[in-house]
Amino acid sequence: MSILRELSCPNCLAPIDLKNHGSSIKCHSCQSQFILEGHLCPECNAYYKDEVAACGRCGTAMSRTCAKCHTSNWAGDEYCKSCGQAMDLLDIAVQSHHEQMALHTELRRAQIRDIRAQGEANSKKRMEEMMRAEKERIAEYKERQEQKRRRDIMLFFLMGCLIIGVIMIMLYAFFAI
Repeated sequence: MSILRELSCPNCLAPIDLKNHGSSIKCHSCQSQFILEGHLCPECNAYYKDEVAACGRCGTAMSRTCAKCHTSNWAGDEYCKSCGQAMDLLDIAVQSHHEQMALHTELRRAQIRDIRAQGEANSKKRMEEMMRAEKERIAEYKERQEQKRRRDIMLFFLMGCLIIGVIMIMLYAFFAI
């Protein structure tokens, strides 16, 4: 599909180059001035006073919907009449690609955030397990130390009793003679 570039003057049928005109058009042959109302087919230049969906002569679509604001625009418009969004197919494709890339990037960032959050949660869980295991190890160590202390006290008591017994036997043997 090509963008409308030329129109025939309705008075003298001379070609009018639309490149340098807006909605106000002047014929250079007959000097007629007029405002273009209605719609021209961007392919065959057929004029339609009322808005139509497709050209009756060549079948070209007469309107395009803005991807951003969903406003119906003439098929030859380069920019949306409502929001100014580019209507050129290449610009739309590039913009769509950028939007898809932005969406993809945001999805990847969300995945990265989720992975980091999961990693932090796993790390915290491992740390809690390690701290619990360390507390258990310390409690077991303290229990073993307490048992050893009790054994040492008992051994010291028995050794003391044994020494006292030996001393008593020696004294008894020494004074019994």
